[in-house]
This record gives sequence, C-alpha cells and structure tokens, in this order.
Amino acid sequence: DLFLYGNFTAKNCIFINNSAAQGGALTMHASGTINNCTFINNSAVLFGGAVSTGYANMNMNLTIQDCNFDGNVAPIGGAVQLIGKNININECEFNNNKASQTGGAVNVNAETVNVKSSSFNDNVAHVDGGSVFINGKNTQIMDSSFISNDAIPDVDKLDDGLGGAIYINSTEASISNNKFYYNTARNGSAIYYDKYGTKLTLTNNTLFENQAWVYALPI
Repeated sequence: DLFLYGNFTAKNCIFINNSAAQGGALTMHASGTINNCTFINNSAVLFGGAVSTGYANMNMNLTIQDCNFDGNVAPIGGAVQLIGKNININECEFNNNKASQTGGAVNVNAETVNVKSSSFNDNVAHVDGGSVFINGKNTQIMDSSFISNDAIPDVDKLDDGLGGAIYINSTEASISNNKFYYNTARNGSAIYYDKYGTKLTLTNNTLFENQAWVYALPI
C-alpha cells in the first residue's frame, strides 16, 4: 500500500494483489492525478479496494484518467472510494469489482462529480450502487456504458438493493449519452435517484433489459 501526500501524479503503474485497511494499492490525502494505471485483485478491509482517500479531507481535486480496475474488493467502493471538492473519472474501465456494502466499483462523496467515457461491467454491491454510488451536489455522468452490474441485497433487507448500475444522491444530476444493459437491483435496475435530490436530467440514454426485483419484466 502506497500513501501519497501533497500534490501527486501516479502514471503508468501496475498494482496487483495488494491489501490494506483502506486503499489496497493507493491511499491519497491530497489533490492529484492517477493516469494510465492498472489495478488488479487488490483489497481493503474498510474502503477502496484499490484506491482510497479516506474521509478526512473534503478539499481535494482528484482525477483518475485512462485506468483499468479489475477484480478489486472492499466493503465500500470495491475499486475506489473518494471524497473531495471535484472528482473526475475519465476513460476508465471497471470490471468485476465487488463491495459488500455500497459502490461495487466506485463510491464518491464530493461537491462535483464527473464520470465520462468509462465502462462498468459485472460489478456488484450488496447494498446500493452496483457499479457507482455517489453523494454530491452536482453530478454528471456521460458517454459511458454500464453492463451487467448488480445491487444484490440480503433477501430480508427490504431497504437495500437500490441502483443496479448507479445510485445517486446529488442535488443536481445530469445523465447523458450512456448505455445501460442487463443491470439488476431490487429497485432502480439501471438508475436510482435518491428522494433528496432536486433535479435529474436524462438525455439520450439507452436502457435495455434491466431488471428490478419489484417488477416482473418478460425477459
């Protein structure tokens, strides 16, 4: 596990089979960029199977660009757990990551969250947000694909299992030009927008054969 302080750039790195309490491969406590890195089969006991910021510093500006996350595991944020002022995830791939609680691939708490031109495939959360779980003020998700992600709760936990692909608790959110195929959840098979949000805009998205448990679809 690598701890990063001060402004940083991690570039062209590969992290395989690392583990820690938080951030199995990387733990960040300041603004910075992760560029063209690969994270495979990393794990964390608490949060951020591959990458974590912890929860102490809400003023960070973070960008994850052109990275691959495969098979990472943690209770919160199977691949990454991030907090900050501005969080950007661009042109990344998230495959087969798992969270026993929220955010099978990504768990973010930030004022502004941008997810762009990324793919999320076969990620699983056992509470909410099969691939992505977001708490924020201004969220934008665009030009991305979400395929076969699942929010799978215990059968006796009737309030869990929200957002097979995405769970968003954001004052304002824009979701545009995305593909949602074959995602499953108890409710909100593709997208679950929390009741505390005030404005959700959906534009030019494709939703195909997503399945919510509380409804029966002929698929």
